[in-house]
Amino acid sequence: MVRRGATRARQLITHPGSEASEFASTANLIVNRDKPPFNNPDLRRAMALSFDRQAFIDILIEGEGDIGGVMQQPPAGLWGMPPELLQALTGYDPDVQKNRAEARQVMQELGYGPDSRLKIKVSVRDLPYLRDPAVTMIDQMKQVYIDADLENDRYYELVSERHAQGLHRRPHRRRKWARPRPESPTAFTGAAAN
Repeated sequence: MVRRGATRARQLITHPGSEASEFASTANLIVNRDKPPFNNPDLRRAMALSFDRQAFIDILIEGEGDIGGVMQQPPAGLWGMPPELLQALTGYDPDVQKNRAEARQVMQELGYGPDSRLKIKVSVRDLPYLRDPAVTMIDQMKQVYIDADLENDRYYELVSERHAQGLHRRPHRRRKWARPRPESPTAFTGAAAN
């Protein structure tokens, strides 16, 4: 996604005389491909087909962006995929209803449906810029028989516990190469002795 428009206007208002530029911002879904049911490529394909990428842009960045692949798309980016190639990728066709119908068909072939939905957990750090895309994604996956529970990642809680237990520091180890040698007064700098 590339943010533009309102973001550019806000920057120019807050910093008069400055030049605003477009920048890339991505949201990714990461699944463990080795763990069932995600080891099935058809299931991963159905998940990709369930997403309305324009809705992500409209909800998360106020409609001020473009759908893109991994690299920043033209005109701002030089290496991004042209729209006609991008739309040929799984889930990037602008006809979201067609994509979701295909995803529901794939899910039914896998044994899921309105009465037997796939239940998964989505783990994310409890930060708004990470949580908001996860909530949007969970809502969209419901359209293709996938129910997800949002699970807050305990990263900050675990870090706090380690600090409270005094485990946040490693014991200091003195290394041999850091000790000065008696024959060299400049062992630390590596400079030649006078």
